[in-house]
Amino acid sequence: MVSKSKVLRKVQRQQTNSQLDIYASGRVWAMLDLLLSKRIVNAELCKRAAEKVGNPNVLVNLISRRVRQLNFGGGSLSRPLVSDTANLGAADIALREILEGKMGWEMPEPVELVRPQPKKRRKR
Repeated sequence: MVSKSKVLRKVQRQQTNSQLDIYASGRVWAMLDLLLSKRIVNAELCKRAAEKVGNPNVLVNLISRRVRQLNFGGGSLSRPLVSDTANLGAADIALREILEGKMGWEMPEPVELVRPQPKKRRKR
């Protein structure tokens, strides 16, 4: 179990590195709440993006990858796809890109698993 102080220290380290890499997949909502309480991302943008994407795990992955691209990407990847980015952090820019449809993602269709039939054994 990860303590709250370890998560806070990790978020603070990531803030200094300008990264939002969330490593605890089972604690996605807790991490989003933590980011909102620390005022790293805009709460309204986060709620609207969560409604649009549907899956919070996918949302966190989309945001963290785009923030990494905005901060460290070279060439055209490091430029925001939305206009009017004054006074916005990298995470807020990523959220606006999701809301305005500038970023796309595909959700795999659920496949129903079929249990394999056991082999019939010959008696000797």
